[in-house]
Amino acid sequence: TNQPVPFLWIIRTDPKLDKEIRRELKLLLKPYPHFFLIGSNQQPQTNSNATSSTFRTVAKELLQSPIYTGNVKLLRQAYLSRNILPLLETRLDADDGLQAQYLQRLQQDAVSLFYPTNANSNGNPQQAQAKHQAWYYWCIKRHFEWYSETNELRPVEHSRLCITPGLTVGLAAAIDVDVDVAVDDASEEPPPLTIAHDLLFKEIEMRMKLAAAAANNNTTNKASPSSPCGGPVCIRMVDDIAVGAIRSRTWTSAGMMDIFQ
Repeated sequence: TNQPVPFLWIIRTDPKLDKEIRRELKLLLKPYPHFFLIGSNQQPQTNSNATSSTFRTVAKELLQSPIYTGNVKLLRQAYLSRNILPLLETRLDADDGLQAQYLQRLQQDAVSLFYPTNANSNGNPQQAQAKHQAWYYWCIKRHFEWYSETNELRPVEHSRLCITPGLTVGLAAAIDVDVDVAVDDASEEPPPLTIAHDLLFKEIEMRMKLAAAAANNNTTNKASPSSPCGGPVCIRMVDDIAVGAIRSRTWTSAGMMDIFQ
């Protein structure tokens, strides 16, 4: 159809994955042109212990990797528009799941953040001038944890801690094609992409306090930003969804390291 796809799902797998398992994955994903199974061991996830890259900086690498499923033309279009449009990047590990409407809710938030309406836009966010919000984070407040050993489902709630499933960074349209995020005359800090997910909320809180203090103590004529992200809020816990995610707590939840010990 000509309707826009709701999101691109990029699934990375070992290029040496067993061919039969790969065949089954391809059959499952084939009906969805915006689901991409890609043979790559690179780990560009943000806010992990891996790297600080986002789709803007790894898109070319993705296109050069084996692409087993998905509409490659669609992926190329995303690559070409990666800097001229805001970008939302959501993390989801292989053994976790997201609530069905979670991404849609975040996209609605992002429109108001990065494309606010104004008097001259006729209510069309695409015609409105972008707000001075350089980046923003969303984290899930409530989720379930499933324990394989006991087949137990436990509700969990956090107020100032980001779990990995659903952790999303939003980036404003970039000015320079060689950078991840727009930073206007260094008036904002780049997003804390290298901070581990469990430390992210406190890190951003600290940055906001430091920026506010610097702005209040500024005695020069040069403007000092009162927020590291450019807006009044840089991160929020998504609390308008009853349960946002499910996490599997199994022997291999943290990988296969030491599995035979």
